[in-house]
Amino acid sequence: MDREKFSKGITFSAYLNKMTDSRRDGFIASYEQVKLEREDLSALARLACPIYVAAFSEDWCGDCRINLPVLAKMAEATDCLEVRCFSREEYQELAHRLGVERIPTFIFYNKNFEEIARWVERPAAVAKILAQADGGEKRNVRIAYNRGHFHEDTIDEILDILHA
Repeated sequence: MDREKFSKGITFSAYLNKMTDSRRDGFIASYEQVKLEREDLSALARLACPIYVAAFSEDWCGDCRINLPVLAKMAEATDCLEVRCFSREEYQELAHRLGVERIPTFIFYNKNFEEIARWVERPAAVAKILAQADGGEKRNVRIAYNRGHFHEDTIDEILDILHA
């Protein structure tokens, strides 16, 4: 990734505007549920700026609907994060070159566009529970996840990898 390729991505707002109303409504509902705690804001303020984030996503993907708004809310809270959204389908060649297989994939770059971190698909806590749970428990976890009950896990994981 370089500055020129990064500039081909679109803002979260522009990404929302490309969606159908029903899909946009889901992303907006998720965005409105995201709550950044005082500790989150403090951690965002301590980031080594600037950080450029290439967010590969698709509007039909539930994990994207849940987690891309979390990233967008974090970026709104700091001038340090600059997020550009890329449709994995529209940017297949770039996604392939960058090793993007699952979505969402957030690739974080420093000021020289060197990759510094990567976050993929869903929080590890959710993936672990789903891998170990039985049918009823899996269903309950999926419902909670879809309702935004794991947003803080996404926030914590992203902050952890950016402060590593």
